Amino acid sequence: MFSTIKLLLAPFVLYTLLAGGVAYLLVFAIDRRLRPTPRTRTFLYIGVLVAPLITYAGYLFHIWRSCASSYGEFYHRLCVISIRYSGFLSPLTLFLLGGYLVYRVALHYSSPLRSKGRSTNKAYFERVNQVLQALPGGSQVEVEVGENCYPSAFVRGYKSPRLVVTSGLLDLLDKEELEGVIAHELAHVTSRDNYLNWVFVFRELTFFSPFAQAAFNAFSQAREEAADIMGTIGSAERSLALASALIKVAKRAQELIQLTQLSWAHSYFTGAQGVTRRVELLVSGEQIYSSLSPVYPLAILAALMMLIC
Repeated sequence: MFSTIKLLLAPFVLYTLLAGGVAYLLVFAIDRRLRPTPRTRTFLYIGVLVAPLITYAGYLFHIWRSCASSYGEFYHRLCVISIRYSGFLSPLTLFLLGGYLVYRVALHYSSPLRSKGRSTNKAYFERVNQVLQALPGGSQVEVEVGENCYPSAFVRGYKSPRLVVTSGLLDLLDKEELEGVIAHELAHVTSRDNYLNWVFVFRELTFFSPFAQAAFNAFSQAREEAADIMGTIGSAERSLALASALIKVAKRAQELIQLTQLSWAHSYFTGAQGVTRRVELLVSGEQIYSSLSPVYPLAILAALMMLIC
């Protein structure tokens, strides 16, 4: 039984690192060379995160087919690397997985992003609703204000999206800045970005891969840039207000993070990284991208994954 687990676990590590590395380098080169739009970049980096699992599924299919033919030569040729390294990689992977699960639990229960409950301050709701009513599509989104000094804003839910803002964000921003932030979040709703949250699962499954972490950060950055563009289109004033809000939230978040014992990641609104880049794009307005469709690079990526399989 344990030998079977090792044969399944070890190749998962190998395929994740190999396929993830090839996919990331390909998409990174396309990103730097062709400058696709943030929306296109979003799907390209999703492809990077999905690619290792597709190649591993192909590996399992080959094993199943070979087992049905009484462990033929092809099975042994395919598994020779897994057998050679399974004794080392499998225990190491289990150890890393256990440590990572402990880390994630600690992160969840100790993070300043955890809400202290819903706020009962009616002034907060009135302020957010006033901004929502003035924006297209704002009346269709429910509002929830969390009692938390940490500045954050995000969209929760799928069929019925709900805008969640914290009291810390409302205390920090003025009217124009809050309008820029809410317009940004409504852009996420319009683009149905909440349906892309499942990508987080792929990042967690491949937590040991630096390529997966880099791809997820690039995916998050591209998704936020796309929402910036959609939320501020045709309004230079809103672009400047959103840039100002980003700076305020980032500075306030860093001040609060320094008060905690561990360095927690980020506000949902500002993202894991790239605040400087987003501010520069909002202030300069220089958003020149190619019209490259994600279909062609994704097709190349799929062909490479088939070869790796």
